[in-house]
Amino acid sequence: MTDQRLKDFKGDKRSKEYKALKELVASEQVNAKTINAVTDIQTEDDSILSPSVEITTEVKTQEELTEIHSNQSSGVGDTVEKVLEKTGVKKLVKWLSGGEDCGCDERKEKLNKMFPYRKPLCLTEQEHEYLSRFFGRQNQFEVTQSQQLGILKIYNRVLRHDRQPSNCPSCLRQIVADLTNIYDTYQDDEKA
Repeated sequence: MTDQRLKDFKGDKRSKEYKALKELVASEQVNAKTINAVTDIQTEDDSILSPSVEITTEVKTQEELTEIHSNQSSGVGDTVEKVLEKTGVKKLVKWLSGGEDCGCDERKEKLNKMFPYRKPLCLTEQEHEYLSRFFGRQNQFEVTQSQQLGILKIYNRVLRHDRQPSNCPSCLRQIVADLTNIYDTYQDDEKA
């Protein structure tokens, strides 16, 4: 989606002014998407907050979710290994060590244990339906307290966090953005 301001720009498109305008438009579009994700769900959707509700049906199995994330690094060690492979350092070290074990695998595992990346758990069917209604709301500018509690409950379970309700808009935007990424994983699979 191209903003009219970018089309109407009269100067050199390689200039700092044009790049700044382009970044501004991009950030406004991201903010608009975030605001669109933070809208009103009817009070009947608050059933997710009920502690008596049993959550049993998975939309995806944990194995399917693991397969989706299998190419992603599980921690800092995997990321360092990928960088060293891409730059050729890993081959150089292997060549210099005469093909013998240099301890890279142990260091990688140690770094992964020290600095792991959190991989999300599967959404339950009820959570998926709740997020579908949440992201499909009409009022794009408000999140009720019960909606915040609902998405926070999902967020804490799926990402294994212990976040508490907050009046901080940027905290809520981050929670919504994280849940959007997880929700989009399911949407991409449904379209395929």
